[in-house]
Amino acid sequence: RPSLDLKFGSHRVSLAAKLAYAHQSYREKSSDDVWVNPSLSWRWEASARSTIDFTGSYETSPLSMNNIFDTPVFTNYRSMKVNRGEPDLRHDLKANVTYRFEDPLSGLFFFVKPELMRSSGSILYQGMLSDDNIYTSKASDFTSTSTVASLSSRVSKTFSWAKTIIGIGGSVSQNDYEYLINTTLADGRALSADLSVDYS
Repeated sequence: RPSLDLKFGSHRVSLAAKLAYAHQSYREKSSDDVWVNPSLSWRWEASARSTIDFTGSYETSPLSMNNIFDTPVFTNYRSMKVNRGEPDLRHDLKANVTYRFEDPLSGLFFFVKPELMRSSGSILYQGMLSDDNIYTSKASDFTSTSTVASLSSRVSKTFSWAKTIIGIGGSVSQNDYEYLINTTLADGRALSADLSVDYS
């Protein structure tokens, strides 16, 4: 994978790109695709105590044969899966930024990290139960797009005189996704959050 590394002042930047080609063929259907998977990382040492890191990437990948062939396959003794029998591609975008503050003299440490992940091209399946109680997941004509945005953070303080560390951390995440209701594409959203306090 070709890459370029740069350093100027308190900044370090790394660029990389991978050129890829895939030929997929199944029965009478085939595809030829060429794409580039780029990635970027950047670090800024803003001060002796503070750093900012960014990483981002965009990746394209072909479906595996397990997600292409349309011959019914039992996943267990009561369930089977049937694909569309068509080659296709998935796309994944990832990006995050991390800010860190570390001061060993005062015993104060802090970080915050927003993150974004977006995926598209995942096949949606429809579930059907047959008269003999065999559950079949059959690939539909729809693909889904999902976006996950999250934020995590933590702050801690060391009290050397008491040999004690107290920390507070937490995160919040939102997942926007698509799913099937019968033959209709619908939007869904899931939210989660957590908070923790530790003492040692």
